[in-house]
Amino acid sequence: SPPVPPAIAEAESPSEEPAEIVESPEVPMLSADEALEIEPLDLESEFPETDVELEDSEPEAPANVTGELPTVGPAEVAPELLPEDTDEAEPAGEEEDTLLVASNEGDPLAEPMAEEEASAEVAGPAQLGSYLGNDDVLLQYNQASGKWVRMPPRSEVWSGSTLLTLPKFRVHVVLPDVNAYLSGGTRIEIPVVEPAIEGVDAAGFELAVNYGRVLLNADLNGSDIALRLGEEVRRIRLAGSASLAVEVEHKFVPGSNNEQVRAPVEVNWYLTSGSVEMLSDGQDPQTIESPARWVTLGGVDGSPQPFEELPEWIDREPMTDLQRRACDALVEELVPGEPVDIRLLELNDPRNKGRRSEVRALAAESSVHVGEFEPFVKSLSDKDQRRVWETHIKTLRQALALSPDIAVKVREAFVNLRGEEAAAELIEMVSGYDQSAIGKTPEEVKEGAVAALVRRLENDSLDYRVLAIHNLNEILGTISLKGYQPDDSSQRRRVAVAKIQASFQAGELFPKP
Repeated sequence: SPPVPPAIAEAESPSEEPAEIVESPEVPMLSADEALEIEPLDLESEFPETDVELEDSEPEAPANVTGELPTVGPAEVAPELLPEDTDEAEPAGEEEDTLLVASNEGDPLAEPMAEEEASAEVAGPAQLGSYLGNDDVLLQYNQASGKWVRMPPRSEVWSGSTLLTLPKFRVHVVLPDVNAYLSGGTRIEIPVVEPAIEGVDAAGFELAVNYGRVLLNADLNGSDIALRLGEEVRRIRLAGSASLAVEVEHKFVPGSNNEQVRAPVEVNWYLTSGSVEMLSDGQDPQTIESPARWVTLGGVDGSPQPFEELPEWIDREPMTDLQRRACDALVEELVPGEPVDIRLLELNDPRNKGRRSEVRALAAESSVHVGEFEPFVKSLSDKDQRRVWETHIKTLRQALALSPDIAVKVREAFVNLRGEEAAAELIEMVSGYDQSAIGKTPEEVKEGAVAALVRRLENDSLDYRVLAIHNLNEILGTISLKGYQPDDSSQRRRVAVAKIQASFQAGELFPKP
């Protein structure tokens, strides 16, 4: 499960055996006068029948690494160097290039990989693909700095990477035998270790989708992939040119104690073209033909069913014109090769680079994915963001569901900004209410959560009113209860609240079934 994103870890040297060090024989030192008296060697007279041809030579790349070794420059993610052997003499010459290596340790939005995975024998990182970049934003987690860094266009993608797309961005990443399209708000990991799963051939690789939406388009020869989706692993074999879309969601359950209880993970599968084989230990592969949709919940795969209409996100990233302009602002302000946290804070500040409300809205939503929750808390008190309050509450609830660690960080953000007492009530409303808190009979309802929410409609703080009316509309099945708007003038709010209280006392405000 995912609340603290992965990082860049040290890897073992890719060489299987250390190279033998041959010491050069000692050469006597000459004085300057003696050196001037040495006559140049005449190659033609000394070797009349031998053609001497000098060729430039390049050092061989490690056997387990394909492609060119990346040169670390100021625009690249700052990697950790491969460990050096301090017991052996360092070879003379130019410094060796370093490799980008990633791991889970210290990831702010996802839990670290299991200890057994991290300690598995690893041959070393390998280049698996590339990110071309086209007016979009893709982030990689850097362990050395503990920051999310924007990847420059035309970057190599290495095993061990943890990648994140920000909301409203659709990013294309080329991986072995497959093109992956990551929708906005998606985080994936590509473990360094080879898939330790029987049934996936050597050409396959492992892809962990922590949360979000991914479209996989296989190449002409097909693709073998071990997909890790939350706690579940599915081994699949895509036929040539097949397309499979996967959506991984940690389901928010109203009224849950998210700091103690893990949310269930739901996986929605959409096979849009071609076929896929689902591989299972000790069982014959199950072949599914397109078009087909099925759901995995609680580790159980549902039966594939045909479908007629695809979700919009499979073909494109749905957005409004205002959101598109906000995306353009993020593309311009987030610098390739640099951390994004400070820039996002600046874009959240109306006195700085966040003068436009649509930019602040997208920056606040993006901040959640990189582990910064205070901008999101502030947005609930920003009248200019009224259009996105519903979206922000939904995003904040999804963050709570990612893991108990994330839920703790969300609560801490509320405490830092609002104090302990207010934070407890605000987190209560963000977490929602289950049937036991709402009540089933008219008497229980009058003493339950609805009564407290009606009282909070008159609170002086805007964030209280925003969350109170959101929960009331959710519980009662209304859209705009009695015309109440949390950012209206106090006089208009009083009129609406009086109507709501009268209906409540008359027993007319009853939860939807």
